[in-house]
Amino acid sequence: MNAYKMTDITNTMRIHIKRGMRNGLLFLLLGLNAAVPVYATSWVDLPAEDVISRASIVVEGTYDFSKRRGEPKMMWVGYDFKVSKVYRGDVATSLVAGIDGFDTGWADEYQRENGKFLLFLEKVEQVRYPTPIAGPNGMIQIKNGKVQHHDEKEGEAFQAFIDSAAHIMPKQSTGVTGDAGYLWWIAAPLVLIVFLFFLIYRFRRTRS
Repeated sequence: MNAYKMTDITNTMRIHIKRGMRNGLLFLLLGLNAAVPVYATSWVDLPAEDVISRASIVVEGTYDFSKRRGEPKMMWVGYDFKVSKVYRGDVATSLVAGIDGFDTGWADEYQRENGKFLLFLEKVEQVRYPTPIAGPNGMIQIKNGKVQHHDEKEGEAFQAFIDSAAHIMPKQSTGVTGDAGYLWWIAAPLVLIVFLFFLIYRFRRTRS
């Protein structure tokens, strides 16, 4: 067997070995993907009384998913929430409320079917806007004034809350909500400082 044939055989073996290694790696990756599924955020179901008692704000209305408000914090994403009824808290017609990023799809679809949400909100560290208690636990689905819940007993508890709790109409929004409100509180002292320096400068000019 001459040198040329030996070289051809060697090159052919190398090609087959590379192909075998590549196919084996792809098979391994596919197997890992099948064995390790990706899960959305998992929340433990809370009793209705815990959700109701923990909430510092309770409002009914709909999310406006057309524009995200600010950068996501952990699993939370902020959106404007258009308030139609206020059961607890000092709330305007619109506030920025959080939602688990994995819940935006089904929540948007539910609202397109004329559904509303009764939100039980609380403040979470490192998040500027209030968030639903334990994710979907604090997002109670409402249609035509009636609670829709997968657990009949829990649904009755939330319905009893709606029927018994007095609600008020939200205050007229000032137009400064969410991140814009925080920016205003930061900018206002800076504007005041600049104005004071300007007055001092003018005073010294008049003295000289």
